[in-house]
Amino acid sequence: MHSSGTRTGLSSKPRCSPTSQIQPLRILVPVCGTSHLSEHLYDVGFKAITNIDLSEIAISDMLCRNACQRPGMKWQVMDITTMQFEDESFDVVVDKGGLDALMEPEFGPKMAINI
Repeated sequence: MHSSGTRTGLSSKPRCSPTSQIQPLRILVPVCGTSHLSEHLYDVGFKAITNIDLSEIAISDMLCRNACQRPGMKWQVMDITTMQFEDESFDVVVDKGGLDALMEPEFGPKMAINI
């Protein structure tokens, strides 16, 4: 549990590479949709990726697109407001929506200045 009493699912153990000698970096991508982000992360070496989305269609499409090429990636239909993961299940959470906003040509540069 987080000090505020909420579950974070994040691990406090340090990791610094996609495939550490001890254990691979465990990544959660909430609200993954049909984005290619997880595929790109997997292809550069991050193999322990769990993707969740509320849309059964998006998860089904992504499973079909990735099952053979990226067998280590996990896909689950799940509501991010009621995630069912144990504490310290992940080392990193990649907020695709936040990254999308930063990459938006019209707003991204303005947002980056405030970060």
